[in-house]
Amino acid sequence: MKIDCIVEPEDIIKHLLLPHCSFIRNGASVQSPGNSIVYCSQWFPFVETAKACFPDSDINSIKLGVNFVSIRGENAPDEGLHIHLSMIVGIIVEGQGIIHYEKDGKVITDHVSQGDVVFVPRNAPHTFEGAPEVKYSLVEFGPDIDYQKHHYIS
Repeated sequence: MKIDCIVEPEDIIKHLLLPHCSFIRNGASVQSPGNSIVYCSQWFPFVETAKACFPDSDINSIKLGVNFVSIRGENAPDEGLHIHLSMIVGIIVEGQGIIHYEKDGKVITDHVSQGDVVFVPRNAPHTFEGAPEVKYSLVEFGPDIDYQKHHYIS
C-alpha cells in the first residue's frame, strides 16, 4: 500500500523558512495497514532543504536527530517562550496540545491535534502545552542539534 500525503515537498521548505512556528492541519496521513498505524508526513529533499535553511553552513556540518516528545499539562509558571538551534518538523501522533508562538511581535496561541504537521524554525520563540497530553514525533536538523534543550529568550 502506498500512503499519499497532502503536504508537498516545497511546503516543508516554505514553512521552515518562515520566522515563526506554523503548522498544516491534518498534514500527516494516518493509515492502518495490517497490524500497524502509520503517521506519514512527506519526504523532502534533505540536502536542498538544509542548504536553504542554513545557507552559511557547510552541508557536511548538518546533523539530523529524531525525537519523540510527550508533553503533559500546562507549563510551569516560570516556563517562558524558548528557541531551538535546529530546524524542527514534527507530526502530532496522539492527543491534543496548545502551541504558543511569537509572530510579528505578538504571542499567538493555537491548538494542535493528531495528524497535524508542526514546523518550528530555528530561533522561533515558542512553547507547547498538553491539553491534557500531546505526543509528537519529530526530526530536527542543523549544524547544532540541541535534542530539545530550551534556550530561553527572557
